[in-house]
Amino acid sequence: FAMLGLDNNKAVLFDVQNGGLLREFIHGGPVTAVSVNVSVGRALTGSEDSTAKLWNIRNAELIREFRYRNQVSLVTLSQSGALALIVPSNEEAELWNITSRQKVANLKTAKFRLYSASFVGDQRLLAGTTHRNIFEFDTQTGKKTQTWQIGTEGKQAFKSAIVLDVGWRGSQLLAIGSNGYLYAF
Repeated sequence: FAMLGLDNNKAVLFDVQNGGLLREFIHGGPVTAVSVNVSVGRALTGSEDSTAKLWNIRNAELIREFRYRNQVSLVTLSQSGALALIVPSNEEAELWNITSRQKVANLKTAKFRLYSASFVGDQRLLAGTTHRNIFEFDTQTGKKTQTWQIGTEGKQAFKSAIVLDVGWRGSQLLAIGSNGYLYAF
């Protein structure tokens, strides 16, 4: 399956293997962020209309709407579907427990804007920033537990690089930077 956010105010879910459009999810503005968890039947979308929406992908029913002052630039669902990260532009990132329908925490990222994120089970969250940083958060408390930085070694000392994606592979943290490098920690 693949989910795309479109500028025609829709997010669309495709069946890549068999072909065809499965569902459409409607917003009041261009869809800027999507996350889908097929195994639990949920999708999370973010839009320039300043909302994030949690959907049932089996029937395209809206489960919950989250409203903000700014467009939502990043959304991520955990593998279990129990947790969600919602990042409105120029506001604090929010960690939600979808099961209990309660906000767990506002994530303290100082001046850094989150660009990418992935959950590590339901206990940790990795988040990449627009300024070379990778933060790890405890999902129970929302507290930052570790920090890494890309592009600081030798001749690669770029002043700015976006962390495009981040995740663990076994005991190694991998990150892809907008400077064209793959980093392993």
